[in-house]
Amino acid sequence: MNAEGVSTSNCSRILMGTYHDNSVNAAKWGCFIGDRIKVPKSAKRFLTDVSLSSGNVEGRSERDDRKYEDYQYVEELNKVQKSWKASINNQFKGMTIGQLKSIYLKKQKRVSIASRDFINNELKKKATTRHPSSGGQFIFNGEIDRYEWISDEEISKIPEEFSWEDVNGQDYLTPVRNQYSCGSCFAFGTSEMLGMRVRIKSGLSKTDIFSPQAIVDCSPYSQGCSGGCVYLASKYVQDYGLVLDQCLPYNASMRVAQTCTINQQTACTKLRVSNYYNVGGYYGASNELNIMMDVLKRGPIVAGFMVYNDFFYYKSGIYTHIPTEKYETSSTDKKLPKFYYINHTLIIYGWGIDKSTGQKYWNIQNSWGSKDWGMKGRGLVARGDNTGFIESDAEAAIPIISNL
Repeated sequence: MNAEGVSTSNCSRILMGTYHDNSVNAAKWGCFIGDRIKVPKSAKRFLTDVSLSSGNVEGRSERDDRKYEDYQYVEELNKVQKSWKASINNQFKGMTIGQLKSIYLKKQKRVSIASRDFINNELKKKATTRHPSSGGQFIFNGEIDRYEWISDEEISKIPEEFSWEDVNGQDYLTPVRNQYSCGSCFAFGTSEMLGMRVRIKSGLSKTDIFSPQAIVDCSPYSQGCSGGCVYLASKYVQDYGLVLDQCLPYNASMRVAQTCTINQQTACTKLRVSNYYNVGGYYGASNELNIMMDVLKRGPIVAGFMVYNDFFYYKSGIYTHIPTEKYETSSTDKKLPKFYYINHTLIIYGWGIDKSTGQKYWNIQNSWGSKDWGMKGRGLVARGDNTGFIESDAEAAIPIISNL
């Protein structure tokens, strides 16, 4: 970025990065840069940007200037579908849709669902070599940071319904919290996912609440209240550690120039992670199966999500988007990446199926408080059809609980 604020991409060189040793406290650090020596032929074919075509629900569009208290819109949402119930949430009253988006959502991020052909073919080769007589597939294990073979028999044993809210009568979830007027969903997603995984890993002997404000104020890898991503927030936890909420309570604001006050409080306990990863093993690899496997074996994950206007009205039931906008790629080449937009994060902590309709769903936790939105801050989102691109960008981390 130059002095006039104009940013220029240099595709042949990366910015300076950092690395550190594998010790819990990351004692030894170094820097690196990278230059591109040769351009692969495949990289010369590039998918152009996403184009937007308009549609409507009963003549309404996704206008940002529309007042939230649109009771006719709520009536129409409940009229055109029976999967979920829409209602006016009191905490959003008095705002326009545009104000809601600017306050509660982070900046839109493109998610590339890259071609999986090459990787899948390579995994199939390994599968044929190692398991000539058995069916199954390789699924990424973030705890050991590599793929492991999962047989079809083991996959078939995945329960039809599962929730960390009730495992043998025990609730491993952290309380629902409210991000208020700050685009900090990524910070809440990270801190709550880690809090839940700490509870699971410790058998509920440790029930600490961790500080999203520390990520907002102190992470050099995010933009505070203007947003960030869970992958880099988890990198911050590995590099610097995440303090308890009591050390730096949430105040829904980013201090001037992201002023971090943690260093002055040496008594603060810090959580570290041994690994942070994209569910599925690489960016764009997550899908219904590997999300379920990761949640089942290691705990809740954080999913990128596209909040459409109707999601602000969700009250109960299985959410499916009622289209007023349609995102399409400008290329029909199936081998090229597909780009989708996300602007929020949700925690997936389980799944199930509606016995009366057969509709599958994810159990999700939001960061919009427990009073008005959804079912006390939680809800159900359709599973298996990538509603709101919820299955496109899932991330998680492995907490180290020995120093808590």
